[in-house]
Order: sequence, then C-alpha cells, then structure tokens
Amino acid sequence: MAKENLSDLTTEELVKKKKNANFVTGMFLGALIVAIFLIIVDGFSYLLFIPFAFSPMMFITYNIVKNINKELKSRNSNL
Repeated sequence: MAKENLSDLTTEELVKKKKNANFVTGMFLGALIVAIFLIIVDGFSYLLFIPFAFSPMMFITYNIVKNINKELKSRNSNL
C-alpha cells in the first residue's frame, strides 16, 4: 500500500478524507466502548476480543486525521 502525500490532494479531497477517517475512528471507538461495557456487565466472551484486536486501527485513523488537520492548517483553511 503506497503512502499518499497529503500535500498533493485538494482541500476538498482532504476534507472528505478527514470526514471518512473521523467516521471510522468513531466506529472503532464505539465498538471498544460497547465491548468494555459488555465485559463489565456480562463478563468476558471470546467475541469481545475482536474490538480490542482492531483498536490499533483506531489509533492509525486518528493519526491520519491529525495529519490532515496539520495540512489544512498549513493551507490556512478553517475547515
């Protein structure tokens, strides 16, 4: 998978990419919160391991959003 250079993208593409990355990060975070809640209420189940296995992807998408924000700030865009 080739690394995409954010400076080559237009501002509109960056905003769209940021929106998608925020959505994915929210989904991962929501699944993690639900898994923690279910562990507290019902106890441990092997299926609850799945959100914890995908939690590194949440941090990856969070870093993508952070880099997009940095690029948008460098362009003096308030989006």
